[in-house]
Amino acid sequence: MRRRTIGMALAWALVAGCAVRAPVASPLPARGETRAELLARARVDLGCERASLVELAPRHVAAAGCGAQREYRSVCEGTRACEWIAIDDLAIRASFELECPVADLEVVTLGASSRGVVGCGVRATYVLVCQGEGCHWLPSTVHRSAAERHFAPASLVQQ
Repeated sequence: MRRRTIGMALAWALVAGCAVRAPVASPLPARGETRAELLARARVDLGCERASLVELAPRHVAAAGCGAQREYRSVCEGTRACEWIAIDDLAIRASFELECPVADLEVVTLGASSRGVVGCGVRATYVLVCQGEGCHWLPSTVHRSAAERHFAPASLVQQ
């Protein structure tokens, strides 16, 4: 139910232009960029002064506003200060990997670090992997529709 609530909040935020503030599930990093600094950066990244933050999970937030969204994750390594890292845009990556236009894809939140992508007869699951200086969505599973699985190009069909 919580996943659905988060998804609905983000969807509403994209339509309305301002995100609903969710209760903070955990404190933000003690060292490094503050929440106010992250919000200021997100507003620049999105090009939207009305953008606000939505807590998705501990150390994982989404900035939404003006019809756009960007996710950030707090990464801490050893004794270094924690910092907020922008997460790659999943729709753009999935569009390339699934050979399907971004406009034809639907992204569904499956968990704090997993998303489902559906479109063009393909369904894929992506997991968030954070290492070093970045966070990236990596494909976990890809399923093609029955028509796609059994289709053979005409050049391969024996006559």
